Amino acid sequence: MSVKSNSNRSDIMKELSIVKQMVADGQISQEVAEKYFPELKLKESEDESVRKEILDYCKNRAEKYPNDPKYRNISAWISWLERQCEKKPASKVEPKFKVGDWVVWDNKISCHVDNIYQGKESLMYTITDVNNMTRSYSVKGFDNNAHLWTIQDAKDGNVIYEKSTETIILFKSENCGWIDSHCSYWQKTKTFERGERQYGRVSEMDICPATEEQRELLFSKMREAGNKWNSEKKELTKIEHNPAWGEEDEDKIVKLKSFIAQCNGFNKENRNKAFDLIDSIRNRYTWRPSKEQMEAMQVFLEHGCAAPDKEASSAEKVLELLYNDLKNL
Repeated sequence: MSVKSNSNRSDIMKELSIVKQMVADGQISQEVAEKYFPELKLKESEDESVRKEILDYCKNRAEKYPNDPKYRNISAWISWLERQCEKKPASKVEPKFKVGDWVVWDNKISCHVDNIYQGKESLMYTITDVNNMTRSYSVKGFDNNAHLWTIQDAKDGNVIYEKSTETIILFKSENCGWIDSHCSYWQKTKTFERGERQYGRVSEMDICPATEEQRELLFSKMREAGNKWNSEKKELTKIEHNPAWGEEDEDKIVKLKSFIAQCNGFNKENRNKAFDLIDSIRNRYTWRPSKEQMEAMQVFLEHGCAAPDKEASSAEKVLELLYNDLKNL
């Protein structure tokens, strides 16, 4: 029996601890907590006890001696003492961060402070992380678990942004106050720079984590320059072109799209996404003319306009297909 009682008490203590933390984080008010958990009522201070004793004494005197000149001002005293019991406004919470700051929450998530506003129960932040996810947090709870972002929070392979030069940087390391990078994209000059290099001195730069859009822009320019990022080896590598696209590949694409079109496991939106993905595979291959197209070009190279009618007519049709292929690249 005592074991069960001790177990119940332990559960209650855990619940009270959780509620206390919610009050501390600003998720619920002290009044709400006290309403449902009387155990959490704040202990009366010594000053409050004395105030109540004086108030009781004044009320007693006023009731017993209503016409005594000695207590002619006692109603004013009672009124003043009663006002002192009115709940004082909670001390104002001053945010640790300001709008525009980049911060690190929970020692791992880089976030941008978008807004600070008064919520129903407490002062709130609107926060957007580097993956473009936006959430709201109480100022008190967030501040207890966050710090201002600095270059020491950047890790090898992170993308950072230098505001004054509008440069997106693939960060490698920070050594003795200098930043080493794997590559960078200068937005002002639209220049992509490949290769490990010492970018600049931290004290002279205005740096923050890159946004999702800035990261996508850097990797897009990286691919245009014929490079890709190997996240496991932490290095840039050259993109190797795949074999040329052939008729067998095209046949497989047609059959795969036909299969997906008849598959009940795809809704309309996902089916269209699958089609787009499959079509994009063509763009990853280097185009080359077919054997027929090469032979047709050879006919005109050897004979020009004097080519025999039959050969010229056949070659002309093939070259027309070649023209369409080139036009669609």
